[in-house]
Amino acid sequence: MYPRFREMAASGIFALVVTYLLFEPGRPLWGWIIDWIGTHSGEPVAMFFLVGLYALFGAVFSLLTGVRFDNFVAGGFLAYIALVTYLEAVAGPFDSPVHLFLGLFFLFGFGFGAKLAEGAEQRGVLRRRTPGAEDQTRE
Repeated sequence: MYPRFREMAASGIFALVVTYLLFEPGRPLWGWIIDWIGTHSGEPVAMFFLVGLYALFGAVFSLLTGVRFDNFVAGGFLAYIALVTYLEAVAGPFDSPVHLFLGLFFLFGFGFGAKLAEGAEQRGVLRRRTPGAEDQTRE
């Protein structure tokens, strides 16, 4: 399988699974975050927290798998297009495009974390796992 396609597919699946787990049906994650932070802080603090949480997941995924930033964002974007299309077909049409903006914010968080991991590797701070390294050692 082509390495770029494999990275994009893994990233897309990862983005869908994490998004589903963090936003379980019926009680989205930001509900308990707003309760935890307090009603006076409001949604901007909760959104900042969520984007940071997604950045953490993106960085850890990039470190463990070695997926490059551009493949991560491309796979995540394709996964979100599929998710939004599914939501529009099953639960839509929606009156507000807020779900589109949330998806873009979370994809930004994933990409930011992956880019931080890639930048840290380029500066010699971290060492990411290289995709296909186990294949090269077998030959």
